[in-house]
Amino acid sequence: MAKQAINKRKLIIPLSLFVVNIIFFAFFIEETIDASPPNYGSLGFFCPIIGFISLLYIGITFEKKHWLLRTLQVFNGIFILYPIAEIIYFIMLMV
Repeated sequence: MAKQAINKRKLIIPLSLFVVNIIFFAFFIEETIDASPPNYGSLGFFCPIIGFISLLYIGITFEKKHWLLRTLQVFNGIFILYPIAEIIYFIMLMV
């Protein structure tokens, strides 16, 4: 049984997007928890955009999905869905 090997050069882009997305996700969470005026503006709303870019890059670039890539895909799904759900929740509260 051969081990699944992934190209480490191709893996740099999804991992760097993951790190950037973690930072933007932290900005988004901090803005939703904090009741003061916005500190970071709309930086948290880049989270779904970068998550979608990473999701597409992994889907197009890699044929076989390594466990690390599957984990990144799950996190990308969370990065895409959570801010959108949070925005919809706040809109429903205002109505």
